[in-house]
Amino acid sequence: MILPPHIYEDDERVVITAETEEEARKAAEAKIGRMRQGGQKFKPDPAVQRKKSEEPIEARMELSFSTTIRARAAAKIALGAFSLVLPEEWLNSEAAKLLQSWLWDETPKTADGGTIFASPQQVPDPMDKFCRPPEHLLFFMPSYQAHANFGIALFGEEFTVVSTGPLDHPAPETAWCLDPLAHTTQETTFSDLVIRARHVYAEQFAQSSKR
Repeated sequence: MILPPHIYEDDERVVITAETEEEARKAAEAKIGRMRQGGQKFKPDPAVQRKKSEEPIEARMELSFSTTIRARAAAKIALGAFSLVLPEEWLNSEAAKLLQSWLWDETPKTADGGTIFASPQQVPDPMDKFCRPPEHLLFFMPSYQAHANFGIALFGEEFTVVSTGPLDHPAPETAWCLDPLAHTTQETTFSDLVIRARHVYAEQFAQSSKR
């Protein structure tokens, strides 16, 4: 029986154990692709170590974590979305200038001057019910304050929020669902996302009632 590759990882390395060198390299390439999407860096060529003939083969990779790449990605996505629905003069606002600085500054700062440390965050409940992984979801959150928050869910799993800054009108209802597999973009609304979440809860309740 051929066993599938086994992946072990900690803060400094990834160890992939497989029965053949080819399987180890394929698993390493797949892991590297996921690391790039998540903003991690690595030594480009994993070290392949042959063990005893009767033992599996291991591929090892060293990892490092970028604390700014998520902020830069969020700023790029938000600026593109905001340009579609917010007035053109918003680009002159302090919030717009802050997001633009996240794209280019070597050490991006928060609105209060702190250094950004953008670590991975899961999509919180109930907004995780808005998403259908692996789609990307972009939406404005209703707010009674003078600004609006904009949620970005990548692959339906990783969540980031940025602010529009002060607005003189209610937050837009516009939302977008992007399917990376089908290469499609669907414009929707926050209300439709809430309805989607209600359907998910209803299905989960029905399934639990059958048990």
